[in-house]
Amino acid sequence: MSKNREKLTRRDFMKVSAHFGMTSTLIAAGTLGAGATVSSLARAAESTQKERYSTQPKFQLKFGAAGFNEKNLDIQKSAQLFFARDLEERTNGAIRVEFIGSNQICGQTNCVKKTQQGIIDIYSASTQNSAGGAPYLNVLDYATCSPPARLNFTFSTARKVNLSLGSHYVNVTKCSSCLPIASCEVSSWG
Repeated sequence: MSKNREKLTRRDFMKVSAHFGMTSTLIAAGTLGAGATVSSLARAAESTQKERYSTQPKFQLKFGAAGFNEKNLDIQKSAQLFFARDLEERTNGAIRVEFIGSNQICGQTNCVKKTQQGIIDIYSASTQNSAGGAPYLNVLDYATCSPPARLNFTFSTARKVNLSLGSHYVNVTKCSSCLPIASCEVSSWG
């Protein structure tokens, strides 16, 4: 194998995902890191798929992610895959989540409509872009209360987060890992 061929390409990734499924391959890729090869990805995806498919799920959910794919989720760490894996683990496989990213099933402006229509069950898109189909989502879009970008990963995965918002200090206790901000409890505000 040549030096250039050792790098994992998008084509290689798609071949592995065609065999083991996109969600299993994405979860596996998240555990490998930058030095992944095709064979290591295939082994990890096979292991992940066996684990995910060891029990018959009671519910299967489609997760549409607008613009998110294996490359930018590895850079941005915005927790969609962590949510899917966490949900499957906490329910012992009773709920299986199929992650469909890269605008394959929905885009920023129509994910909310496709969720309302029942085409997908869960989506990830910005509240501003989703507000066209669900204007009430504008309530969640407070630019002055947003934490810095570096806290996005921490906030979406931690059970308890302390945020400093200008002159206010917020102690947020999450009900469960990876739930949206609307389902979090604010334990203090001062």
